[in-house]
Amino acid sequence: MGYNEAISHSWFKKTEDGKTLFYPYGIFGKGYELSPSEEQIVKQFLLRFNVGALPVITLSVIFFGWYAIIPTVSLILYYLVRVKKLLSTSKESNEKITTGENAMNMARLMGVKDSLVLALLSAIMFGVSLYIVFGIGTYSFMGIFTLLFFGAGLLLSIFFAWRSVKIRLQRRDT
Repeated sequence: MGYNEAISHSWFKKTEDGKTLFYPYGIFGKGYELSPSEEQIVKQFLLRFNVGALPVITLSVIFFGWYAIIPTVSLILYYLVRVKKLLSTSKESNEKITTGENAMNMARLMGVKDSLVLALLSAIMFGVSLYIVFGIGTYSFMGIFTLLFFGAGLLLSIFFAWRSVKIRLQRRDT
Protein backbone atom coordinates (compact mmCIF):
# COMPACT_ATOMS: atom_id res chain seq x y z
CA MET A 1 0.00 0.00 0.00
CA GLY A 2 1.38 3.38 -0.97
CA TYR A 3 1.51 6.73 0.77
CA ASN A 4 -1.83 8.05 -0.48
CA GLU A 5 -3.64 4.81 0.37
CA ALA A 6 -2.06 4.81 3.82
CA ILE A 7 -3.27 8.36 4.46
CA SER A 8 -6.74 7.52 3.19
CA HIS A 9 -7.04 4.32 5.22
CA SER A 10 -5.46 5.58 8.44
CA TRP A 11 -8.60 7.48 9.40
CA PHE A 12 -10.53 4.24 9.80
CA LYS A 13 -10.82 2.03 12.84
CA LYS A 14 -12.42 -1.37 13.43
CA THR A 15 -14.29 -1.70 16.69
CA GLU A 16 -14.28 -4.85 18.82
CA ASP A 17 -17.73 -5.72 17.50
CA GLY A 18 -16.52 -5.47 13.89
CA LYS A 19 -17.96 -2.08 12.95
CA THR A 20 -15.93 0.28 10.78
CA LEU A 21 -15.56 3.82 12.09
CA PHE A 22 -14.37 6.72 9.95
CA TYR A 23 -12.85 9.89 11.43
CA PRO A 24 -13.14 12.61 8.77
CA TYR A 25 -11.42 15.19 10.98
CA GLY A 26 -8.83 12.82 12.43
CA ILE A 27 -8.23 13.11 16.15
CA PHE A 28 -10.23 16.36 16.29
CA GLY A 29 -13.69 14.98 15.66
CA LYS A 30 -16.21 12.23 16.06
CA GLY A 31 -16.25 8.94 14.26
CA TYR A 32 -18.98 7.71 11.96
CA GLU A 33 -20.14 4.11 11.54
CA LEU A 34 -19.94 2.99 7.92
CA SER A 35 -21.41 0.03 6.11
CA PRO A 36 -18.98 -1.90 3.86
CA SER A 37 -20.33 -0.12 0.75
CA GLU A 38 -20.09 3.32 2.41
CA GLU A 39 -16.54 2.47 3.52
CA GLN A 40 -15.48 1.75 -0.07
CA ILE A 41 -17.07 4.97 -1.36
CA VAL A 42 -15.40 7.08 1.34
CA LYS A 43 -12.01 5.40 0.81
CA GLN A 44 -12.20 6.03 -2.94
CA PHE A 45 -13.09 9.68 -2.36
CA LEU A 46 -10.20 10.11 0.10
CA LEU A 47 -7.74 8.47 -2.26
CA ARG A 48 -8.76 10.69 -5.19
CA PHE A 49 -8.79 13.77 -2.96
CA ASN A 50 -5.33 13.06 -1.54
CA VAL A 51 -3.84 12.27 -4.95
CA GLY A 52 -5.17 15.57 -6.32
CA ALA A 53 -4.94 17.93 -3.36
CA LEU A 54 -1.37 17.31 -2.25
CA PRO A 55 0.28 18.21 -5.58
CA VAL A 56 -2.04 21.18 -6.11
CA ILE A 57 -1.22 22.65 -2.70
CA THR A 58 2.50 21.87 -2.93
CA LEU A 59 2.88 23.37 -6.41
CA SER A 60 0.78 26.38 -5.43
CA VAL A 61 3.07 27.10 -2.48
CA ILE A 62 6.18 26.69 -4.63
CA PHE A 63 5.02 28.84 -7.54
CA PHE A 64 2.55 31.29 -6.01
CA GLY A 65 3.61 31.73 -2.37
CA TRP A 66 0.89 33.37 -0.34
CA TYR A 67 -1.60 33.01 -3.19
CA ALA A 68 -1.57 29.28 -2.45
CA ILE A 69 -4.14 30.09 0.21
CA ILE A 70 -6.81 30.29 -2.50
CA PRO A 71 -6.59 26.69 -3.79
CA THR A 72 -5.86 25.43 -0.28
CA VAL A 73 -9.00 26.97 1.24
CA SER A 74 -11.01 25.89 -1.82
CA LEU A 75 -9.87 22.28 -1.40
CA ILE A 76 -10.61 22.33 2.33
CA LEU A 77 -14.12 23.64 1.69
CA TYR A 78 -14.65 21.02 -1.01
CA TYR A 79 -13.51 18.29 1.40
CA LEU A 80 -15.84 19.52 4.17
CA VAL A 81 -18.88 19.73 1.89
CA ARG A 82 -18.20 16.38 0.22
CA VAL A 83 -17.60 14.53 3.50
CA LYS A 84 -20.75 16.00 5.01
CA LYS A 85 -22.73 14.71 2.03
CA LEU A 86 -21.06 11.27 2.12
CA LEU A 87 -21.79 10.89 5.85
CA SER A 88 -25.30 12.32 5.81
CA THR A 89 -26.88 8.91 6.53
CA SER A 90 -24.11 7.55 8.77
CA LYS A 91 -24.52 7.12 12.51
CA GLU A 92 -22.20 9.14 14.75
CA SER A 93 -20.00 7.29 17.22
CA ASN A 94 -18.72 8.58 20.54
CA GLU A 95 -15.56 6.50 20.20
CA LYS A 96 -12.48 8.61 19.44
CA ILE A 97 -9.30 7.80 17.55
CA THR A 98 -6.08 8.73 19.29
CA THR A 99 -2.94 10.22 17.79
CA GLY A 100 -1.16 6.96 18.60
CA GLU A 101 -3.78 4.83 16.82
CA ASN A 102 -3.63 7.07 13.78
CA ALA A 103 0.19 6.96 13.67
CA MET A 104 0.18 3.17 14.13
CA ASN A 105 -2.30 2.83 11.27
CA MET A 106 -0.04 4.91 9.03
CA ALA A 107 3.04 2.89 9.99
CA ARG A 108 1.25 -0.43 9.46
CA LEU A 109 -0.24 0.61 6.12
CA MET A 110 2.82 2.32 4.62
CA GLY A 111 5.39 -0.34 5.34
CA VAL A 112 9.14 0.03 5.55
CA LYS A 113 9.91 0.81 1.90
CA ASP A 114 7.36 3.59 1.48
CA SER A 115 8.32 5.07 4.87
CA LEU A 116 11.98 5.19 3.84
CA VAL A 117 11.14 6.76 0.46
CA LEU A 118 9.05 9.38 2.29
CA ALA A 119 11.95 9.97 4.71
CA LEU A 120 14.37 10.45 1.80
CA LEU A 121 12.08 12.90 0.01
CA SER A 122 11.41 14.77 3.25
CA ALA A 123 15.16 14.94 3.96
CA ILE A 124 15.81 16.37 0.50
CA MET A 125 13.07 18.98 0.88
CA PHE A 126 14.24 19.75 4.42
CA GLY A 127 17.75 20.30 3.06
CA VAL A 128 16.45 22.58 0.31
CA SER A 129 14.45 24.52 2.92
CA LEU A 130 17.55 24.83 5.13
CA TYR A 131 19.49 26.21 2.16
CA ILE A 132 16.74 28.69 1.29
CA VAL A 133 16.39 29.96 4.86
CA PHE A 134 20.04 29.95 5.98
CA GLY A 135 22.10 29.70 2.78
CA ILE A 136 20.34 32.34 0.75
CA GLY A 137 19.16 34.21 3.83
CA THR A 138 15.48 34.25 2.95
CA TYR A 139 13.97 34.34 6.42
CA SER A 140 10.44 34.65 5.10
CA PHE A 141 7.46 33.07 6.78
CA MET A 142 7.09 30.62 3.89
CA GLY A 143 10.74 29.59 4.13
CA ILE A 144 10.50 28.92 7.84
CA PHE A 145 7.12 27.21 7.41
CA THR A 146 8.51 24.82 4.78
CA LEU A 147 11.49 24.15 7.01
CA LEU A 148 9.18 23.17 9.88
CA PHE A 149 6.80 21.25 7.59
CA PHE A 150 9.47 19.08 5.98
CA GLY A 151 11.29 18.68 9.29
CA ALA A 152 8.10 17.31 10.83
CA GLY A 153 7.59 15.11 7.75
CA LEU A 154 11.10 13.75 8.13
CA LEU A 155 10.57 12.91 11.81
CA LEU A 156 7.19 11.29 11.13
CA SER A 157 8.49 9.20 8.23
CA ILE A 158 11.39 7.96 10.38
CA PHE A 159 8.85 7.04 13.07
CA PHE A 160 6.68 5.22 10.49
CA ALA A 161 9.70 3.27 9.23
CA TRP A 162 10.72 2.34 12.77
CA ARG A 163 7.18 1.20 13.67
CA SER A 164 6.86 -0.70 10.37
CA VAL A 165 10.04 -2.63 11.11
CA LYS A 166 8.81 -3.36 14.62
CA ILE A 167 5.42 -4.57 13.31
CA ARG A 168 7.13 -6.75 10.70
CA LEU A 169 9.40 -8.31 13.36
CA GLN A 170 6.43 -8.99 15.63
CA ARG A 171 4.59 -10.75 12.78
CA ARG A 172 7.65 -12.87 12.03
CA ASP A 173 7.96 -13.92 15.68
CA THR A 174 4.35 -15.10 15.89
